[in-house]
Amino acid sequence: MSSTAEEHFPSEPPALPTAGGPSRELRDELGARLFSSLRRSDQRRRAMEYLRGLLTTPGRKSVRNMAALLGGTGTDQSLHHFISTSPWDWRPMRRSLAEYVVDTAPPRAWVIRPLCDSRGGRRSTVVPAGLDSGGEPTDLSRVIGVWAASDASAVPVNWHVHVEGDGPATPEAGGIDACLELLAEWRLPSRPVVLDLPSASEAAAESLRRLRAFGLHPVARVTGGLPLTVADRSLPGHDGRTRTAGEIMHAARELRRSVQGDPRVPQQRFQRQGRHSTGLVDTAASVRVRLDARSRSGAGFALVGLGPASRSWPQELWLSALPRQQSAVAVSILRTLADLTDRSRDTVGERVGMRDYTGRSAAGWHRHTTLASAAHALMVLPEGGDAVSGSIRGAS
Repeated sequence: MSSTAEEHFPSEPPALPTAGGPSRELRDELGARLFSSLRRSDQRRRAMEYLRGLLTTPGRKSVRNMAALLGGTGTDQSLHHFISTSPWDWRPMRRSLAEYVVDTAPPRAWVIRPLCDSRGGRRSTVVPAGLDSGGEPTDLSRVIGVWAASDASAVPVNWHVHVEGDGPATPEAGGIDACLELLAEWRLPSRPVVLDLPSASEAAAESLRRLRAFGLHPVARVTGGLPLTVADRSLPGHDGRTRTAGEIMHAARELRRSVQGDPRVPQQRFQRQGRHSTGLVDTAASVRVRLDARSRSGAGFALVGLGPASRSWPQELWLSALPRQQSAVAVSILRTLADLTDRSRDTVGERVGMRDYTGRSAAGWHRHTTLASAAHALMVLPEGGDAVSGSIRGAS
């Protein structure tokens, strides 16, 4: 399932779509495809109502608020039953959504991202307590999504909720589970997998090994404390000992070069605006490394440093499983897809109520989030052809 990243790089700078709201024709087209797994006509009708409510209700997308807008006797109770207690399986709907997105806006990468970045200061706890083995609401930073990111849009297509003491050891590992489900079970196309690994623990290295074992090309933003071994014998500091990613890249400072990239793609320059910077990438260096000093099984990764040519270089460190000669350019481009995904999550996702579920059912949360993902797709995908560029559609 391996592939190179060259043909998947953006051909123009990524931006969020804008224009009018999704047409009824597009809504009906997507609804017919997604809701075919619902056996009863009343379920399909409620699913379409819920989708319309997510797209058109101002403010918080609670069942009560959507029912008030949609009108009709008993709508509140019917929507609540459909989401929280009706025994329909959301997984076939997610798969249909992912297939629709791949057909409509073929992704350049699969991007693994939390539903809420806790480092941004927002730590909502609206995921039901039933998803947490301790009976406490689950922090949104532990809800991980897999996004199909093209050059102009990013759409969430699968979700994993990290529960302490149950399942994968870290939220990132759960995100990898959700990503592998797309490829192994749903047979979606292989693309570079872009993710953040904020820990310097063995769990970070294991996440990369899992993706490589599946034949995928992870491109991961890593911490400077991650232990690695240099595989380039000519590099200063190559003595066979384990060193941190930060130490290795400091020794490689003289290898820095301006990132040329695809001439059709404006390069990204860093501006100091928090952890996820925007603008143009100035310089990059790449070094071949291994994850494990005791064997050669970890060979095949490139450690890439990115940032302006200053004393504080590098501003970011990435590990790429793409060929080292491609990695500096590849990372500088793929990181823009991560930024696009963050913006799409925080703007479009907010608008369609991705974080607005107010029920107490874990299954209800999954159903709401699946339908909110469909609403997200309608807000950013084209009426036909290639995804549009700009900001976001206004729902109507």
